[in-house]
Amino acid sequence: MAEGQVSAGADLSRIIYALGKDTSEISLADLAELIEQDSQILSRIISTANTLGYNPGNTRITSAAGAIHVVGFNRIRSLALSLTLMEHAGRTHGGSAHAEMAALSLCSGLVAQASANEGALLDPDLAFVCGSLRNFGRLLLSTLAAEDLKKTQEEFVEGGEDEAYRRNFGLTPLELGYELLRAQSLPEVVLHAVRDVPASALSALPWIDRQYLQLARFSLEFAETALDSTLSAAAFPDRIKTITARYQRDLPQLKDALPSILEYTENRLLQFAKAGSAGGQNNLGLHRFRARRKGRDLAPPLDLTAGPCGVVAPGPSMPIADALDEIGDVPHVSAAVPMVLGAMHYTLRCQHILYCPQQSTAGDFRLSHGRSALTNRLAGRRLCSRHDRDIIYLCRTRLENIVIRDATAEQIRPHLPHWLKSADAPKSFTIFPVHQAGQMEAFIIVGWDSTTALSMDPENLRVIRLLLTQVAELNARHRSSKDAPPDPPLAEFTASPFPSAHA
Repeated sequence: MAEGQVSAGADLSRIIYALGKDTSEISLADLAELIEQDSQILSRIISTANTLGYNPGNTRITSAAGAIHVVGFNRIRSLALSLTLMEHAGRTHGGSAHAEMAALSLCSGLVAQASANEGALLDPDLAFVCGSLRNFGRLLLSTLAAEDLKKTQEEFVEGGEDEAYRRNFGLTPLELGYELLRAQSLPEVVLHAVRDVPASALSALPWIDRQYLQLARFSLEFAETALDSTLSAAAFPDRIKTITARYQRDLPQLKDALPSILEYTENRLLQFAKAGSAGGQNNLGLHRFRARRKGRDLAPPLDLTAGPCGVVAPGPSMPIADALDEIGDVPHVSAAVPMVLGAMHYTLRCQHILYCPQQSTAGDFRLSHGRSALTNRLAGRRLCSRHDRDIIYLCRTRLENIVIRDATAEQIRPHLPHWLKSADAPKSFTIFPVHQAGQMEAFIIVGWDSTTALSMDPENLRVIRLLLTQVAELNARHRSSKDAPPDPPLAEFTASPFPSAHA
């Protein structure tokens, strides 16, 4: 981890080391230098620190040191951990387990922060640290030993989690997290909050340490429950009431705090999402907490197993109607595309989904996002250009959806690009153009492994068109912000080379 050879190691370990210090042990300049080692985190901290919630005086902040001076040491270091976890929750190369654990750590910290705000006795920023680090052991296992973690979780029986972990790892995630964090010399109050303290030993703890421990326990259970896609919307409030009742003695202020905790956590996740625009950001926690607040069932998670280098997987599964509600909050096209693909993948029940944007003024289209048997072969290759005369050219000139019900038909195959003729290509598919001002900026292929009489619901098609319009607008905004030159006009289309049955 110290050498940066683990995907979750270097940045998390640097920030956690800073959490163990205070202003008497680490200077503001040292903390600023620590943050500046990660340019993505630095840019997001400056962006977030310039918002009204952190900077009500509207002081212009342009550096990490300036952010610390204006916002404060404790708030900036907890913000750094928040944004680091948010970034890891949006990474697809670490696999679905890592994304889930990073999202759980972040949401647990925010629930603890929201809960501390319900009373006036606990520091919200310290509560965030305790809540987020209680899941630290599982977060590391999801990175360092993802397959072993999955195997262990499959062995769980009622009440037998610790036994399964000890059998496969020799210690539990809480024990692992505690030993690693203790080596960083964190304050005792934080170390108590990440320990597995039996109920009989609670009374021996100092009152304030017991408060933070119980808050960290409650927050992690709350976040696990909120993110559990198998738990229905109808059952969620009762499950939270049961959890809250277990901590009622130490945390009486949480009795009726469910609505405010959901709202606070959702708003903070939205704020963090707007602070960054990294490709692949999946905002898993934001989608699920928003669904909980609105009383909606969660869509099942989409498998985010590692894909080919350079190809980003779709975002979390959700109905396309939910994506339409949420896309207005997305600040950047690189965050919008995974969201829309995840929603289309879930709603259309397809086996293939490929997003191919135009990546040069010469009209070359290349795969950037996808989930398909084709992605390993297609990553980095040019899939079509403005000079090709095939079915994608037809979509590009007409700017209409193209439906192929049987890609194996003899009258269709001559008009397919070569990569759609292979054995692992979809047997039926639809091409959706993403266009703006009469120009196709990208296309999406949604495909199935069998030939079928496709029948898409008209309402779904209407919502998909609206989503793709939003993607095109975000893309145009991004290109104009970079002062990109406009694409050359399309060559005039004179006659269709396809039989009339194509549509």
